[in-house]
Amino acid sequence: MADVTKLKLSRRNNKGQLTRTLATIKTLVEGDATDVALLKKYIEKAEQQFGNIEEKHAELIDATVEQTVYDTEEQWMAECEIEFVQALIRARKVVDRQSLPEQTSTTPPTTLPTNSTPTEPGNTGTTPTSSSSGNQGPTVSPLRRHQQLLLG
Repeated sequence: MADVTKLKLSRRNNKGQLTRTLATIKTLVEGDATDVALLKKYIEKAEQQFGNIEEKHAELIDATVEQTVYDTEEQWMAECEIEFVQALIRARKVVDRQSLPEQTSTTPPTTLPTNSTPTEPGNTGTTPTSSSSGNQGPTVSPLRRHQQLLLG
């Protein structure tokens, strides 16, 4: 059977590393990080560190016999996971927000279909689609639809 004290110390040390990484992520997020690559690096580092904690926690739980100790350790892990997930959600929002202008600026401009001209009466520059229900509407590219959903 594994030494419970050694497992707890190892898990605690891994948690200390994660806490430092999450503190750096928080600093980058609060400073509205413009270095997205650095923020992504710290997100990956935090994910790896959290994985290490999960492994040590699983070993500790396997070695735990008493229900009250098990409950205490599970509560500790749940709090750790909540802290980790909340920090990553905030960080990923910043990454997404910083990455969005890059995506829209590289999107090619919308052009009229080659088989129509703007001088045709009633031409709006969109190609109508038909469905089995008879409803017609403009064809929207998947990228444009995604942008419309993101931008409201």
